[in-house]
Amino acid sequence: MITRVFRAFGLVVAIHTDAPDIFDLLQPQLPIFPEEASASATPDLHYHVKVPSGGGVSVLRGRRTLATVQDVPAASLHLVSDLQSAMARQAKGYTFVHSGVVAIDDRAVLFPANSYAGKSTLVAALLRAGATYGSDEFAVIDTSGHVHPYSRHLALRTSHRPKRVPAGELGGRVLTNGLQVGAVVFTEFKDGAQLDLSPLSSGEVVLRLLRHCLGVRGRPTETMTSLRAVARDAAGFASLRGDADETARLLLARARTGWRKP
Repeated sequence: MITRVFRAFGLVVAIHTDAPDIFDLLQPQLPIFPEEASASATPDLHYHVKVPSGGGVSVLRGRRTLATVQDVPAASLHLVSDLQSAMARQAKGYTFVHSGVVAIDDRAVLFPANSYAGKSTLVAALLRAGATYGSDEFAVIDTSGHVHPYSRHLALRTSHRPKRVPAGELGGRVLTNGLQVGAVVFTEFKDGAQLDLSPLSSGEVVLRLLRHCLGVRGRPTETMTSLRAVARDAAGFASLRGDADETARLLLARARTGWRKP
């Protein structure tokens, strides 16, 4: 049995397994979290990945079986999904929003959106154009409104399944610290559309962000504090978009001339 313990957004996470190759599978799906230095630290989240002699692979959190699947790659997907949801519920002081995140000139830009709306494609285009990578999955926001990186490998969709791509392969640097948010852009792909940023009020930004939050029911006050802090300081916009590379060029130009909060 192999055990790894790390700290993620204030939570101590332990993973025990007799399938050591799972750690190689988890690596591109999660940010690089620091190893927990204290041997006496009590885990907040405790996972087991077991390969019984009868076949299949079981994933457990505590004593609860989350899934029994055919192989270790499938087990890694279930573990990551549950860990992300658990962090969103339990990481005190942080709010998780489904969003792409890049940094342009020391200000973060958020792209909240549902799955399959093109977050990763747009973030990849922005990295190729010179932006710094924060995330293609979550904006992790503290109560002062700063966003922290969740810099896993990008999940770029192909005709079959997502391909995990490190930010460095796209020419992008990786954000390592929290940043103030300069703009929140609600956008999704529509073939043939052109970016036309419509300003949003602070109240509209908060309401739209809420649609993409995880864990809001368990910590509504903390969540609202974080989202209001973002909306207070950041400009908000909404627009459909077409080609990702052209959109990235327009967004970079707009960022460097100033977002001008309405």
